[in-house]
Amino acid sequence: MAQKRKMEITVVDENERVLFSMFQNTANSLSQFYAHSVNQQKLAFEAGQNYSLLKFHEWIVTKLQDGKMVTVPEIFAYLQGKLNGLMPAAELPEGGGNGSDNSGGTQGLAASSSALINQGQDTYPDMQMEIASDRTIG
Repeated sequence: MAQKRKMEITVVDENERVLFSMFQNTANSLSQFYAHSVNQQKLAFEAGQNYSLLKFHEWIVTKLQDGKMVTVPEIFAYLQGKLNGLMPAAELPEGGGNGSDNSGGTQGLAASSSALINQGQDTYPDMQMEIASDRTIG
């Protein structure tokens, strides 16, 4: 009878070892899968950054090729519009000057870009952008 009891304990121990081994392999696989997904997320984020910078550069080059100067308020309006999904790639709000007249077109654009920025603060609470000046890039 003692022999049978010892055999039962050995079988149970072997089953526990197999179960633990399967659990350990599953945990290791899950850990590797998580690490891989985090790395893929980082790569996707960097690809998105590169894509957005490329599109922003293309927008500025298009404006400069059209003979228009790109002002800081126009840049803020463009970027905020892209963040909020309000406008297609090549559009800007109406009334945006090309930098050649300072009669108020830039002021209206500054006001509209400030409105876009303030509107976006509900969606992006940790984003705080202010228009520092009406400097012209070009």
